[in-house]
Amino acid sequence: MVNPKNPEGGREFVQIVNISGQTASLSGWQVVAPNGTTFELADIQIAPGDIFKFIIPGNGGILRNKAGTIKLRTPEGVIAQNCQYTTEQGRQEGIAILF
Repeated sequence: MVNPKNPEGGREFVQIVNISGQTASLSGWQVVAPNGTTFELADIQIAPGDIFKFIIPGNGGILRNKAGTIKLRTPEGVIAQNCQYTTEQGRQEGIAILF
């Protein structure tokens, strides 16, 4: 959610879905925001089909409300996923952007 409905109380977040058939560890994985800010994920285990919701720390504004790319980086530094969104998508309050 790059543009929460209530900017004062709403929190930006990224959801990671395990689409594999095995439990996945997020230890050492990183979420890279459009402005280059990097967040290392904790040692969380995600069962097959489960969703992990990572709330972006801070007061918001890390995920731009205009076009941007959110990246998911492996512990080895490889970009596993690039999730791009448009300015139109980023301006919609309270709407999840699916990739």
